[in-house]
Amino acid sequence: GANLYLVPQTLYKLHPDFDQLLRGVLEADPAGVVAMPAAQIDGWTAAATARLTSALGPTLRPRLFLVRRLSFDEFTHLARLAHVVLDPFPVGGGRSSFEVFSVATPVIMLFPRTSILQLTRGMYAAMGLEDGEGSTWGDDLPSLVTHSPSEFVATAVAVGTNATLRARLNGAIAESNHRIYDREDVVEEWSEFIYYATAAPRPAAHRWW
Repeated sequence: GANLYLVPQTLYKLHPDFDQLLRGVLEADPAGVVAMPAAQIDGWTAAATARLTSALGPTLRPRLFLVRRLSFDEFTHLARLAHVVLDPFPVGGGRSSFEVFSVATPVIMLFPRTSILQLTRGMYAAMGLEDGEGSTWGDDLPSLVTHSPSEFVATAVAVGTNATLRARLNGAIAESNHRIYDREDVVEEWSEFIYYATAAPRPAAHRWW
């Protein structure tokens, strides 16, 4: 009966400011729970857990769950169960967003703080699910690319708590996600790059001292 907010990134990607967004989501949605994977290194998990425990406090901390490392099939199943995926910053989702979109789960990102490879935003643009030229996003649907912490929290909770809205978002992503997978032009561009990169001899190592 809970609303599942999934943060599918490795723990070192979580900026301390992101902790406050998790707190905002859990405060605004009493039925919300957050799940994220444990780190590959136990010490990282312990450090992140201590920080999150301090940020969330004793009332909200019990609604944060760390799950073991998952296989691909387990991860996509968990992503399908999630009501919302929360993209951390400054490094957002890359491969994980590709995997999440394959099961049509909405991903909320904070645009100004995602300063390293805004791949999730690029995927939305490629699917036509972002405001702008070529968009098929309905005017009555919220943008999942947010521009302030308060908008991030409000959008995440709106999607997480509204089954009707979520079903429409799931449908829009499911109808459009082929645009980020079936891309012959991307294959051709990568082929050209690899040919170019391997055609010239490898440069000699250079000593800077």
